[in-house]
Amino acid sequence: MTNWIYNTPNYMKAERSRLGLWLIVGVVCVGLFMAVGSFLVAEEKIDQIYLTVFFWIINVVILIWFGNRSISRWLDRKFPWGEYVSRRFFSQLAFSGTYSLLIINLTYYLYRYFFTKTTPDFDQFALMNIYGLLFVIPAISIHFGVYFMQQWKKSKLREEQLEKERINTQLESLKSQLDPHFLFNNLNILSGLIGKDEKTARSFLESFSEVYRYVLQFKKEEIVPLSEELNFLDSYLNLLNIRFQDSLVIQKDINSTTQYYIIPQALQLLIENVIKHNALTPEEPLELEVLQEDDCVVIRNNIQRKSGVHSMGTGLENVRKRLGFLTDRELEVMDIDSHFIVKLPLLKMDEL
Repeated sequence: MTNWIYNTPNYMKAERSRLGLWLIVGVVCVGLFMAVGSFLVAEEKIDQIYLTVFFWIINVVILIWFGNRSISRWLDRKFPWGEYVSRRFFSQLAFSGTYSLLIINLTYYLYRYFFTKTTPDFDQFALMNIYGLLFVIPAISIHFGVYFMQQWKKSKLREEQLEKERINTQLESLKSQLDPHFLFNNLNILSGLIGKDEKTARSFLESFSEVYRYVLQFKKEEIVPLSEELNFLDSYLNLLNIRFQDSLVIQKDINSTTQYYIIPQALQLLIENVIKHNALTPEEPLELEVLQEDDCVVIRNNIQRKSGVHSMGTGLENVRKRLGFLTDRELEVMDIDSHFIVKLPLLKMDEL
């Protein structure tokens, strides 16, 4: 595993651009401070010692800041956080702490010698290191805190992107389960009608063409307007009426004027699930209702379980998963008074 954040060319280019910008800003600021400070000293409005201490602090902060950034980038190549968490933490602490104290002592020595022509004694160096540690430890802690927060945010964004890609892949896989199953069943029905009833076969073929046109048109869509799905449903129910005739009684009552959306082919899957698990005969027809109740489409049928059919729940699970990718609302499945009921939520654009 590599540290993906620091090994991308765009990131490194951006880092170099920001570093150059900061250097320019730093040089300009120091130049302005020196010009203003020299004027104040010349006018005897400020003691030179205060100006010297001020510039020393500015130099220390700049050198520690840029030096530690360079140390971090170097350690990113040697000990990436993703692979060497403990080693990286202690290496960063050791290198940054040593470098920071070295900068504090070295600049203190140079400023002291340049302005006073004397060198600091041991006690002064000891005191400077104590003050240095009091400054360096919080500074490094803040650096770690900011760094980890940035890493966490970038990792979170990448994790969300990967999850989105995974969900899209799963959704495409679920959609691909529809076409072969649907095509195979209806071609079998059509082949059975040809030669027996040419007029009915022609009517079936026309409805089948309309249905499959819809499948091809909306196969890549996650949602479709309810009006489009209802037009598709009319053609699909016509196929079922031709296939089962008096063995299936269908009642459809959906006339919503509200702009709802729905998962494409969800109603087809749910109706196929009903037909798969129930017996249909002219003597005991299967009664199927497709209704709207508030913001749900309700599919209700009387239970006439077909012997030898063991439910794997694939049709319901398919719709449930596809719905789960879009909303927190769930598919409701109920078995009440010898009736099997499924409630499919209708969606509004502002809910997605």
